[in-house]
Amino acid sequence: PQLPNNAPTDPQYSYANYYFQAVDKNSTNRDTAWQFLKFITEKESIARLNKERKAIRALEFPSPRNDMAADFEKDAVAGSIVYYSAVAKTWYMADRADDGEGGINNNVTSLYKAQIDKGKTSKTFADDLKSLLAKYQL
Repeated sequence: PQLPNNAPTDPQYSYANYYFQAVDKNSTNRDTAWQFLKFITEKESIARLNKERKAIRALEFPSPRNDMAADFEKDAVAGSIVYYSAVAKTWYMADRADDGEGGINNNVTSLYKAQIDKGKTSKTFADDLKSLLAKYQL
């Protein structure tokens, strides 16, 4: 998500979550896995996967490669993602993340869920959220 800019002098703020792929150093197929990761991140592979995805779902995923950003500039949805990704800052929350009982994602989700279940925001919500984030040194 990005925060609104009400004036041209307002700074641009955008937040994003990132993902990565890795290979376990103890994997018995480590070399093959690295070859696959190299293949799957090549421009041609990404373009081919997106072409197939678009044929099935009518939706492409923006490329993780900066050198492919121009391919998405005119796309109504992906264009804004690519545009704002250049200034995006990472955030700790991620969709569909289960980081366990002590994890930040689950704890913040629980805090918000409690507010939703009450049907209103409690007077202590802001302080509760600050306290929770402080546990993670945020």
